[in-house]
Amino acid sequence: MKKYTWIGKVGKSLVPSEFYVQILQEPLRKALGYMILFILLLSLVVGGYNSYNLKVSFDKTIAAYDAGIIPNFSLVEGKLEVEGTEIYRIFYFDFPIIIDGQGVLNINDMLAYKNALILAPDRFIIIRNGIPPMVNGYDDFYNPYGSDTSSAIIREAMVMSALLAIPVGMVFQFFISLMNFLFNSLFILMIANLLRTLLGLGLKIKQLYHMTIYAMTFSVFWSHFKIMLPTTMPRFLDNFVYYVIPSLILVNVFIHIRKRTLDEIDKNKKDD
Repeated sequence: MKKYTWIGKVGKSLVPSEFYVQILQEPLRKALGYMILFILLLSLVVGGYNSYNLKVSFDKTIAAYDAGIIPNFSLVEGKLEVEGTEIYRIFYFDFPIIIDGQGVLNINDMLAYKNALILAPDRFIIIRNGIPPMVNGYDDFYNPYGSDTSSAIIREAMVMSALLAIPVGMVFQFFISLMNFLFNSLFILMIANLLRTLLGLGLKIKQLYHMTIYAMTFSVFWSHFKIMLPTTMPRFLDNFVYYVIPSLILVNVFIHIRKRTLDEIDKNKKDD
């Protein structure tokens, strides 16, 4: 078997070639190890990037609270009590946090925000673009600090979150990415099995999964770095990269294997 470096496998796996036949000689665990290492490296970069941005948001929020920009507030017996009568807006996260201690915002005011967390006197409202608002009472959620809490306690939690954001974010990104890969790889494996049947190939399921792992290299890369693309990106593009590209790679490899097999059969007939 021809020896490939790890980075060489990354390059070779992006296009259908003889590489996909040669790597069948290696144990399946090496293919899994290749993909796990690939996911780990991507998770360190992307997870670290996202976590750093989250840490910056925590740091800015803590600084704003210490500077008096964010008011003192407390949650007592399921009711939000805020110092002052203003509506306070925190824009340091991906979605604004609106503190409406007096309950003056109506539904139209709330829906003016495409994405927001609104803290009203007796409930909080989560608004996400394209889905109905989610309304929950404060008592609906478990509070580890007891029935009451305050902005000072939340500040302490934010300080701890800022310290742990990057390492925890990287680990979380790795496990989420690994689970996504395993789920998607099984779907691609079903497509590969169908293609194998249609083309009449004698490949085993283990060999199909071996090829599937390498065929998903670009899909895994895409799943990490698509966050850098505009949010208006069409949904079908995701499906195309996740499922169509690996399937096209595999069908090309299968056609190559079938052609080579038929050529060998013809050659043997001529020799006889």
